[in-house]
Amino acid sequence: MKILVDGIELLDINETQKKIIADDVNIDIIEDDIKRRLKWVIQHKCDFNMERLKKYWIPKLEKEGIKSIPTNNEELAEIIFAHKDYKGAKSKILESGII
Repeated sequence: MKILVDGIELLDINETQKKIIADDVNIDIIEDDIKRRLKWVIQHKCDFNMERLKKYWIPKLEKEGIKSIPTNNEELAEIIFAHKDYKGAKSKILESGII
């Protein structure tokens, strides 16, 4: 089973590895189970980061006088990303002088 993202192979799970996983996952659903797990990892990372963004940015936006904050996470994220003070990981790293 090959796992591709944008046409690039990230992982090739061979039959032995499938059997190892099948020690506690029904072999009949192994591929669906692997897909579910991969989806969960990425979604969990997104959810975790969104909660961290909210924790930092909602109080900051409220202090700046923003009265209405979207309940939709993607809409809120776009407001945060458009803010003049927002910096993503790359900007933070470059500013820190680590690289």
